[in-house]
Amino acid sequence: MKKSNVILSILICILSVGVCAEFLRVPMLSQHDEALARVNATLGFEINLVRSSFIDFGDYYDLGNQSIFIKDDDPDYNWSKTAAENPWCSGSGTETDPYVIEKVLIDGKYSLERVHYPDDYYKDYAAINIHSSRVHYEIRNCYINRSGKIEFANGIYIHDSTNGLIYENIINYCRTGVYLDAGIGVINNTKIQRNIFIHDTKEILGTATSRGILVGFCHQGTIFVEQNFIQDYSSGIRVLRSTGVMVRKNFVNTTLFEYEVPIGLEFSRVVECSAIENVLAGDYATEFFTVNTINCTGMSIHDNSVVGTLPDFVTSMMPHVSSTTSSSLSFDTAIGGSITGNMMYIPGHFAIPGYDLGFLTISFIAMVFVIGLLLRNKKLVLLNNK
Repeated sequence: MKKSNVILSILICILSVGVCAEFLRVPMLSQHDEALARVNATLGFEINLVRSSFIDFGDYYDLGNQSIFIKDDDPDYNWSKTAAENPWCSGSGTETDPYVIEKVLIDGKYSLERVHYPDDYYKDYAAINIHSSRVHYEIRNCYINRSGKIEFANGIYIHDSTNGLIYENIINYCRTGVYLDAGIGVINNTKIQRNIFIHDTKEILGTATSRGILVGFCHQGTIFVEQNFIQDYSSGIRVLRSTGVMVRKNFVNTTLFEYEVPIGLEFSRVVECSAIENVLAGDYATEFFTVNTINCTGMSIHDNSVVGTLPDFVTSMMPHVSSTTSSSLSFDTAIGGSITGNMMYIPGHFAIPGYDLGFLTISFIAMVFVIGLLLRNKKLVLLNNK
């Protein structure tokens, strides 16, 4: 009997130490890690690697503050002439051999050297301007910084052009990162994919509206905006008067909590556009116009997530409320469409923060078992004494 008591005492000590260690130890899975894992799984790319990636500009073409202007129906500014005269542009414009602008470094310092095209309708205020193009083209791996403060001082401005891919560029401190503007023309078969947009609206532009990505007046064909990283714009992604635009798997984050009206995704007067599997964080997660729709028809809003703040991917905070008036989804004259599977995920909400529930459960069951054995043993002793 004494041997049995010794064994039970040892088991109790071990389990007690294990449970205490579980509560006192450094968390196996922190709230931040849990949130980050969920975000990465949704988006299909690791946001913590986006900001920490190092860029070697050694093989980039440094254009200083000189902008690029292409108007393909003008022989003085078309793709063919641009590719023949510049090492940073190559290709022939076919589907298998598109024109490619690659590894260009442009720092406008808020005062770009413009082309000053004779007809000012064809804006040339952006770092890279593409007009009236029907060939296949790509803009990839370019670095654009501080293009300017006026309305059309964008990182990349695409007007009346088709068959484009804007891929893996880094665009910082521009009024709008990428602007697709069909105008009275057409933009279709165009993708904005895996780009990084970082801004600071309050510091750079005061209270002026800024947008990571703006799609306007695009009613023909297909446009995809997917897997982009957008931070600290007053409006993350805006789609205006367009049809069939898919906004998918983008990460939109802001740390500018003092900004008056942060809007994560905004759709205005659109038809059959969709917002699917996007993740909104920071002040976009305040429930204040996380997704804002105005006069829209047939919108699909599916499987989007709102998470806590990840300003530097080191710590996480609960959603921060900037306004007493709040609405995660704002609809103004919306007709038709569907909304399913959207969720707010607050780190630690579904678990005890910092603890391994599996280990705690096993420890609890084991302790109940040991206590049961002790009670059984005590009962046997009492029966034997009788």
